[in-house]
Amino acid sequence: MRKAIVALVALIVLALSLGVFAFQNEPEGFRDLKWGDPPTEDMVEFGKNMNRYRHTYVKLEEELYLNNVRMDYIYYDFLITSEKDPQFFFVLLCFLDAYKFYSLEEICEDRFGLPTHTKTWEDNVELRMWSSETTTIILDGDLAGGILSIEWKPLSEEYRNLLLSDDSD
Repeated sequence: MRKAIVALVALIVLALSLGVFAFQNEPEGFRDLKWGDPPTEDMVEFGKNMNRYRHTYVKLEEELYLNNVRMDYIYYDFLITSEKDPQFFFVLLCFLDAYKFYSLEEICEDRFGLPTHTKTWEDNVELRMWSSETTTIILDGDLAGGILSIEWKPLSEEYRNLLLSDDSD
């Protein structure tokens, strides 16, 4: 799973550096939460926050199914700045069964078309990515399970810029 996370970070960087791609049915958020929305009343902060700019929430009564595939966890990330309410920009769906990767791949291809990038490593780590100017969707899995993430780039870039400005201070 550690290799999968390293691969995920590498592909996000790659997606940002390659420029604009497009895919069909680009999401405007996840379920009833639109990009930029604040947390809903049924959400609570989850554990220790990544940093002062990015807080993770979970829903107390989460519907863990995506179509007919049961996720094990769903995490929602919000950008935190002093000027605005928390803003939704990233969702992470985790699954602990390797076979779910192929079901999720089929769901994503049906909804978003063929991936803009694919990669398979020798140690059975597989990655599919759909990337556009405003959204990146990554399906990443290995024999232990994997993740499906959806990221809204405008707020993700703002988040990265905030981190970079902290580093330069």
